[in-house]
Amino acid sequence: LYEFSRIDVAGEACVGESTVSYHFGTMPELRTAIVQQAVKYQILSILADARASRESSGVPMSEELREKVAAYIAR
Repeated sequence: LYEFSRIDVAGEACVGESTVSYHFGTMPELRTAIVQQAVKYQILSILADARASRESSGVPMSEELREKVAAYIAR
């Protein structure tokens, strides 16, 4: 999760890098948006990467989801 660039995101979305910057601003804001979507859709691999990162996204997770992430990491 934390080893990507705006260019990577732009390429995946088939838009220009400036479009990504316009909609998400800074890299921390882009990371937060990604983690928010990972929480919404319970994408455990992204949440595990976010948890392992030193950077906090500040995105709240339910206790149930925290437990799922912990189990995912432990496997």
